[in-house]
Amino acid sequence: MGAAWLIPAVAEWLSRGSLDRQDYTVSSAGLILLLGGVIAIWRGLPAPRLGSIPAPVRAVIAANGLFLSFMPATGTFPQT
Repeated sequence: MGAAWLIPAVAEWLSRGSLDRQDYTVSSAGLILLLGGVIAIWRGLPAPRLGSIPAPVRAVIAANGLFLSFMPATGTFPQT
């Protein structure tokens, strides 16, 4: 919800070059909502318990992450 308020204010600022009082109010409220949501998500997530995940599953997850990190940005598989 915060990003939904912040994006129009930033777009207006980029098009006009200055913000009026209403734009400052909307962008401030959007930023507060965005940061509040991030903090709520961060505080609400449980601590990861890697001990409960079997070692082979952790290896597969790590291998998938490594494979995805080397994929091109276009989303296609590398040609051999």
